[in-house]
Amino acid sequence: MMTILRPALFAVLLAALTSQLVAQSSTGQTTLPPGNPSSTPSLAPYYNPLSAPPAPKPPSPTPEMLRTSAPLVDDAWIARQFGPTFKLDPTVSQMTGDFFSDGLEALAVVATSKSPMRSMGEFHYRVEDPYNAYFGSGSVKITSTFTLHFDGSGRSLLIVNDWRHVGGARSAKDKTPREEQKFVLINTPFETVTAVNLTLKKKKKHMQALETVDYTTLHSLVFFDGKHWKWYAQGMADDDSLYKMPSEN
Repeated sequence: MMTILRPALFAVLLAALTSQLVAQSSTGQTTLPPGNPSSTPSLAPYYNPLSAPPAPKPPSPTPEMLRTSAPLVDDAWIARQFGPTFKLDPTVSQMTGDFFSDGLEALAVVATSKSPMRSMGEFHYRVEDPYNAYFGSGSVKITSTFTLHFDGSGRSLLIVNDWRHVGGARSAKDKTPREEQKFVLINTPFETVTAVNLTLKKKKKHMQALETVDYTTLHSLVFFDGKHWKWYAQGMADDDSLYKMPSEN
């Protein structure tokens, strides 16, 4: 009977060994007999870089991802300075600079309000319209009823000088009345706003201003001339001799 079982046992063992070899060849692994580890090849599976799956593409940047700095102020701060009708536009970065050329840090933000002139007496700010003033319509009582953004947003530029001390202990350098410390600029057309350095060509004077780009890609400047805020667009007649645009530096 042992003679009969031996061929059957041998066949079973041979089948098991063959199955193991096939499985090892399909996974790239090889079982080696014990020996000197330094003389045996690596047991790691074979890796073909050409057959590796491609790396996943990074996600497309969203507006929130493109913002590199945290907001300096919030809606509560804006309400304390300009009244509760103003709400910050979170899609536009908040900026600081010496926009009044007096050595003090000023803050510039974008906010929306359907009635920007309602609280000017209570919260001691001035409303100006440098864009329409450039074209000869300087009365904000009239131009505040205009809508230039075409979306009903009523976006305005809010600018506060010496903003870290406004409403509290003010800098010793700050001698300006409260009404000349906070401004609301209405009707300025823009899609983006950035703080830039500006050069007055004739006097070689350097100052800081706000550069705006509207939906037609027109580059414009909004700056303080010592008394009022002004609007100036690149390429306008007779204006190229006054200021050197940031793109010309």
